[in-house]
Amino acid sequence: MSKWGKICYLVGGLSLLVMLVARLLLQGWIDYLFVPFFIGIAAVLGALIIDYKFYLEFFTMKTTKRGMNMGVIILLALVLIVAVNFLGVQFDHSFDMTKEKLNTLSDQSIEALKNLKGDLKILVFYRGGEDKDLRVQLRQNFEIYTDASSKVKLRFVDALTNPDLAKQYLEHQRFAVMVDYDGRRVQIDDPYNEEKTTSAILKVEEKTQKTIYFLTGHGERSIDGAEQENIKGFAEALREDGYRVAAIDLMKGDKLPPPPGVVVIDGPHSAFLDAELDELRKFAEAGGRLMICIDPGLSHNLAQLTNSFGVEFHNNYVINEFEQLNELGPLAALGGEYDRQSPITKKFYEGGRVMGSIFMIASEVTAAHSAPSGLTIANLVSSSPQAYVSNDPKPSKNPERRVVTLAVSVHGALDAAAKNPTPAQKNFEAVVFGDSDFTDNTFFRFGANKDLAMNSVSWLADDMSHISIRPKVPEATPLELTSTKQIIFLLSGLGMPLAFVVLGGFFWYRRRSL
Repeated sequence: MSKWGKICYLVGGLSLLVMLVARLLLQGWIDYLFVPFFIGIAAVLGALIIDYKFYLEFFTMKTTKRGMNMGVIILLALVLIVAVNFLGVQFDHSFDMTKEKLNTLSDQSIEALKNLKGDLKILVFYRGGEDKDLRVQLRQNFEIYTDASSKVKLRFVDALTNPDLAKQYLEHQRFAVMVDYDGRRVQIDDPYNEEKTTSAILKVEEKTQKTIYFLTGHGERSIDGAEQENIKGFAEALREDGYRVAAIDLMKGDKLPPPPGVVVIDGPHSAFLDAELDELRKFAEAGGRLMICIDPGLSHNLAQLTNSFGVEFHNNYVINEFEQLNELGPLAALGGEYDRQSPITKKFYEGGRVMGSIFMIASEVTAAHSAPSGLTIANLVSSSPQAYVSNDPKPSKNPERRVVTLAVSVHGALDAAAKNPTPAQKNFEAVVFGDSDFTDNTFFRFGANKDLAMNSVSWLADDMSHISIRPKVPEATPLELTSTKQIIFLLSGLGMPLAFVVLGGFFWYRRRSL
């Protein structure tokens, strides 16, 4: 290379370096930067022109050809690596190899994401480095949603360095997770699991909010009472799931909602007036939805109402005598068999583990012999074969043990006499439980009690996407190698080294022949 060629390269390199440093200092491009840019390009071109004979001789040398051959191979390998990484980023896909599908969204969550019409933002506001570990955990939790739908956008915002955006969503600068969709915002509270996240997505998707009405005036459990016997936890869970909750008292002149509204009668102690029972029957005949949770041994007369739609409340006591339930008393019953076809309970069998429902004092409920022909009545929850029934709350000696039905579901046309039932009459639905304790503040979160109560409301409200998402419990995942898998692993172990040996021999031969 000549002296002037080296000088041109030096001038070109310095000019381009000056351009890059100036651009970084100015934090942008200005027209004056074209001067060092063009000087650098002109100097490099001048160096190539001055020493063009040197480059021609260099590229025709045998050693250069060999070096270029290896250089091309290295370049192709780099291009392949870059292409694989680019495709991996553009078409990211993960495979869940866990037995319990811990890293896969449930059907309810996937259905909620399918309903998105535009972008849904999940914003995580954090406080600098203070929340570093929690940010890592939440990224793993929420990336399942971004992987499942391109419309879910995950963004982490430092509330300390971006206070203006934080003020749009938060009252104070603190850690929070917000879901924003079409201007509707919902905050996700700890724990930041799939159930909470999907519940928030369902809330922002719904433009109108359904109301669940709880009947009062007969000693029912209170939706506002924090005492153990009340159902504040049940009501709060419904609100978290996107519903409004309201109390109505027919004795005070409150009106039942228009069908297909949902009315819950939970744990009444005193009798209903005939006028109230007639109003509830008319509500049911018009396509209203009822969730009735009643206890044995009390003076309510709701058996008259349930009989009108084919459900017999036996007003007896179901006794299990399970050692595991001894501390709860002799009348504690365990519901461990569920209707596998009902939308309310069929999800209970996913994952192979079934959680039982605990009923403190339960009565048997069954389909009545005089049930209207237009109704379908299914046994929703049943006891184990070790259970028995008694008219006396005290345990019996040598009882006749059998499976006892603890809850039933009803749907269909209530008015069997109608020749052409209206759509509302055909859409009558009810869920009747022979116990109300499973919804109270003490037992609501025991076993499958919460799922059972919440799923019943969701079914009655025609919100199948709200069916509760059962938590996934990790189990040991054994690695089982079948004979076929063993052969595949063996061939892979032998084939890959052999392939590298063949490729190495091929390239050695190519270089030797040059």
